[in-house]
Amino acid sequence: MRTYAYVRLNSEKEFESKKNYSFFVDNGFNIHKNRIFFETVLVDKPLKFRSTIKNLIDYSLEQNDLLVVKNLSDLGSNFKEILFLTNKIFDKGVRLVCIDFSKNEINGDLRVFFNHFVKLVCKFEDMFDQEINDNKYNKVRRKVGRPEVLTFQQKCEVIDLYKKGCSVYALSKKYEVTRTVIKRVLKMSEMSE
Repeated sequence: MRTYAYVRLNSEKEFESKKNYSFFVDNGFNIHKNRIFFETVLVDKPLKFRSTIKNLIDYSLEQNDLLVVKNLSDLGSNFKEILFLTNKIFDKGVRLVCIDFSKNEINGDLRVFFNHFVKLVCKFEDMFDQEINDNKYNKVRRKVGRPEVLTFQQKCEVIDLYKKGCSVYALSKKYEVTRTVIKRVLKMSEMSE
């Protein structure tokens, strides 16, 4: 039985080896320095870009080994990834300790509560993402291009006055718009008839 540790760092500045090594000793884990793995990756980076943790689980860890992580965000960018990775760890027969969750090994009833908690948060994330996507597509779309110069009522008045014999020039003076605008309104009215 070997003990490994994995630490995800946000930046190279966080890498102070003595501080990170002493963290595990302070929490009661005496881990050999060669078995503490550091990976500099932001918390929002998906699991597929975290090669160190994937290689550690796939190639280094064996049945009955112990993996110690500082917090849940070390295991994935969202709770789906965390659930996937923890299931992979448990299926391999590796024991897991997440110090922020519990300083004890996650097994027995604690494992049941842990899985329930992670699945619950996964469902919440799905609902939250679905709500964001629904809101994104239900927003009122802005009309592309210049804003309309004349209101619908003014356009109707232009059409009526033109039919009564008013010239395009006179209409453009009355509504303080260009003749092109008046011609466009008249052309659109012809198309709709």
